[in-house]
Amino acid sequence: MSAGTVLDLSAHRDNAGCALPGIDTGSGLDGLGRAFPADELRGLEALVGGFPAGWGTGVPDNVECLGQPIVLPTPLRVGSVGILGACTGGSYQDELVLEGTAGQAAERAVPLALTDWLAASPHSGESCAAVCSHVREHGREIQGPRPRLWRYEAELAQPYDTVVVRLPVNPDIHIFGLWVRTDPPTESDLGGGGTCQ
Repeated sequence: MSAGTVLDLSAHRDNAGCALPGIDTGSGLDGLGRAFPADELRGLEALVGGFPAGWGTGVPDNVECLGQPIVLPTPLRVGSVGILGACTGGSYQDELVLEGTAGQAAERAVPLALTDWLAASPHSGESCAAVCSHVREHGREIQGPRPRLWRYEAELAQPYDTVVVRLPVNPDIHIFGLWVRTDPPTESDLGGGGTCQ
């Protein structure tokens, strides 16, 4: 799995959804104290843009979507947008909004689709980025549905000169990583949309 320009979400992280053994994250990813086992997600650090200091100890590690504007480090001619994340309380289709540079249409909507973190298969063509062996709930390991992080990438019909990526307003959508590409994604970048075993 590769990503283009991974955007810095550190200023927008507002939810603790990953926990190391024995750590209580409070309300957790889903408001019920449940979280991903942080030690099983180490291979995703590049897509996240680096884990926050104290990752897995209850510090915010993902963005609960409330319309946050993510400013690109420099204007880019974006050909696709990718996300790493999951939903709670169901699977959702929504959209990201790209805000452009002067001299072009002011905004461009880009579809976003993410599956529930406890679902076994993708809802809208996402690919499974990681599957964990259990859920952590208030520091305890809970067996049952195996939580998954999903990867979704949307190609734009026309490249768009972008300065800001605005997240949707839906707090059940949790974004762990966000990236943009100046070239269209390859088939291997998009993944197969299958299940994680």
